[in-house]
Amino acid sequence: SGQFLVVHPQHRVTVYLNGSKINEGRWEYLGRSQFRFTMESGGYIDTVELSADGKYLTGRNNFGNELRGTRRVTSPRP
Repeated sequence: SGQFLVVHPQHRVTVYLNGSKINEGRWEYLGRSQFRFTMESGGYIDTVELSADGKYLTGRNNFGNELRGTRRVTSPRP
């Protein structure tokens, strides 16, 4: 959907769309390459798995929507 997630080492995540912050929350490691992102707005809880090469995320949110992401090296922040 064109969103960018910035995963911070302090168990925080920030979500951007078109260069603007639209949400933030926390992340937790579930084991076996699985992570959960819990957003502060909208009630979104994303459960994803990181690929073995560390380049892709796949999973679903708590509303049943499929999620896919590709790692980017640069930040979308202005």
